[in-house]
Amino acid sequence: MFLPLSRRIARFLLFVLVFLYTQAVNCKDIQALSQHPQWLALLHYHHIGLLPERGSQIDDEDFFLAPNGDIDPLAELHATIELLTQTSADSSQRQCRYQARRHWLATMLPHVSFAKPDCPEFDAWLKELAPDHLVLVFPAAYLNSPSSMFGHTFIRIARRGGNNPLLDYSVNFAANANPAEDQFSFAIKGLFGGYAGQFSVMPYYQKTNEYVFLESRDMWEYNLTLPQETVDQFVRHIWELRNIDFDYYFLTENCSYQLLTAFDAADYRLRLSDDFTFQAKPVDTVRSFVSRGLISDIQFRPSSLSKIKHWQQHLSAEEFEAVITLTDPKQDISSAMSELSNERRAYLFEYAYHLLRYRAVKEKKRSAALNQRALALLAERSKLGQQDPLEPVPAPSTRDDQGHDSYRAGLMAGYNRSRKEFLELSLRPAYHDHLDPIAGFAPGARLEMFTLNTRLYEHEQLNLPRLGFINIHSLNPSNAHVSAASWSVGASVERDRLYSGLQLYLDGQYGKTFETNGVLASFLWQGLLSGTHDVIEKPAVHTGPAVELLLQTKHWSAQYKISHLRLIEQPDKHHAHMFGGIAWHIDNNFQLRMTHHRIFGETYSQSDNDLHQYESTLGFHYYY
Repeated sequence: MFLPLSRRIARFLLFVLVFLYTQAVNCKDIQALSQHPQWLALLHYHHIGLLPERGSQIDDEDFFLAPNGDIDPLAELHATIELLTQTSADSSQRQCRYQARRHWLATMLPHVSFAKPDCPEFDAWLKELAPDHLVLVFPAAYLNSPSSMFGHTFIRIARRGGNNPLLDYSVNFAANANPAEDQFSFAIKGLFGGYAGQFSVMPYYQKTNEYVFLESRDMWEYNLTLPQETVDQFVRHIWELRNIDFDYYFLTENCSYQLLTAFDAADYRLRLSDDFTFQAKPVDTVRSFVSRGLISDIQFRPSSLSKIKHWQQHLSAEEFEAVITLTDPKQDISSAMSELSNERRAYLFEYAYHLLRYRAVKEKKRSAALNQRALALLAERSKLGQQDPLEPVPAPSTRDDQGHDSYRAGLMAGYNRSRKEFLELSLRPAYHDHLDPIAGFAPGARLEMFTLNTRLYEHEQLNLPRLGFINIHSLNPSNAHVSAASWSVGASVERDRLYSGLQLYLDGQYGKTFETNGVLASFLWQGLLSGTHDVIEKPAVHTGPAVELLLQTKHWSAQYKISHLRLIEQPDKHHAHMFGGIAWHIDNNFQLRMTHHRIFGETYSQSDNDLHQYESTLGFHYYY
């Protein structure tokens, strides 16, 4: 009876001492410590976006020890010290979770006797990761997925003593969405916080397979020059964030932004998240690291499609045709190789193998037959005994983060038929169109959101000619080896495009794109839904062919497109829309642009059967 009683007395006395220490001895110090930037960063007390926000961005009560710890850092600090100074067996498991908090508090409160629990699970996890340094990874933009239209970032934890990056582990933040959910629902929920986001740790080879092979996205790897203490504290904090929910917002509290907050929790002096007030695009978060001088060297990891396009350039016309035979499961392999040297045969076998692997991912219904053919090519290739003839794919001359800045402002002078001269101011928070400088961006890709145009006509007040909600174009070149769809979607409110007054327009196009001498030629079928003044009662649906020519170079870009659309309800009512534009890139963030629009034909309106409008503009765009 004596020994258990003495233990209870000892625990009570220890509790009293800790209580007195925190409440009396260091009351002022604890109060000040609760407002320390590092403590606030560990609790994720940040703000981004237009709406007011109070307290922590973590939306999971399991992360906090105090009932109001998400809005009261002092209460959370008291609760943390109380937990971390307990010596009971019951508290050990909970203490093991807060590795980053404990490490920081032990340095700030050296006179507090923090418990030292055994944490075998954490120790084994840390041993497996063996963190030596961190690598920021940027997979390029992927327009076919709403969550990746602006690109993505995650972290590779480089293992100590490791010589194969694929065996490292990665840290990723993503929305916890249902994979079976349609893309439209995903986009809406992602914009308005309909998902919870979580950090996850997984083998790096899984992420490279997902991005490089399955989605055909190039990847850039940025080695970070962070002190070992920051690296270790980052890993400790990721341990704290396991299975913890954040609200996920596509434009603000997204994959890249939350990585920055995790770095700030490792070392508040980085202040990476402070760079973002209204939105956080992945490529801009990369620029935050670059601008602070936190990058040592950079590696390029090409996608499967980039490899195929590069290797394809080294084929002769006869070899190009031979590959068509090689990749056809119904054709005899030997018939394509009759007059080729062993060296060129090895090249074609290797190239055709990678091409079949790429097609097998894209063509699910034929994947079994294509993979079987790929294995047959490997068997033939093994008989030649040549070294790998496929040369490495060189890195692009301009990285994605070296492209033009994301925000754009424009000042244009213009003239149109109906209202004469005008000045137009345009603002666009995101991100890139076909006439913008192409360096660092994918050819044929366009992604714009929330574009605002205002105009001033002589002797008139400002008016709103256009508000663009979203405009996405993905013009993917096709040939006999690689077949890809080209498409576009758009939603805007515009004035004087077809009819007077502001109208709602929904655009969609689908077709094919081909490349010749650097020119992208797209042949598309377009659908246009336009709302009249009685849009609820009588929307108008137009459809017809569209052709677009696009040339994008380092110093200038040119675009011409024409569409001929008919009203479905009244096919005799039709109109043609032509657009031409040319832009001179004075530097990466400054451009002179000239455009011309013309619309002519017949509308379905009884009061205005003849339609003929045109306008021209000339001015500057500045990127910032």
